[in-house]
Amino acid sequence: MMKYLYVPLFIALLMSCNSTKKVVNQEDNYPKSIEFTVLAQGSLHGNGAEGIEQGGYVFTRQDDWQKFLEKLNKVNDETGRYEALKTVDFDKNIVIGVFSRVLGAGGSKIAVEKIIDNGKEIHVYFQRISKGGMAIMVMNQPFQFVSIPKTDKKIVFEPFK
Repeated sequence: MMKYLYVPLFIALLMSCNSTKKVVNQEDNYPKSIEFTVLAQGSLHGNGAEGIEQGGYVFTRQDDWQKFLEKLNKVNDETGRYEALKTVDFDKNIVIGVFSRVLGAGGSKIAVEKIIDNGKEIHVYFQRISKGGMAIMVMNQPFQFVSIPKTDKKIVFEPFK
């Protein structure tokens, strides 16, 4: 009778030893870098007539994106040069745009440097880059559009330091 008691006791002991799984806290995976795809980078040349303010923009739906592209094309056909702007899959991605202020000379661009997910928000770090040297005197507004995987997290724009 005693040997029958040892078998279940031995099995219970074995099973309890195998079930020592480490619980991973989701906070352990943050902050993490988010890969992004550059869709377009250039400059508007409408002397600000497009009415696009400097700063960051987030597009999560096709209809909002289409309205913004129309605004972008108000003076010149800007989207015609960038096929990727026309083929965004909003079921899988969102579009992030950054715009400089209107400048009086060429030779500058604006660029997303990195995108970081801290677990609660997504931070988009961008900067305006001047090539230096002589620049052509032309009114322009540098911009860049990138896409990232779809998210519901708040997007925060920060100048890159």
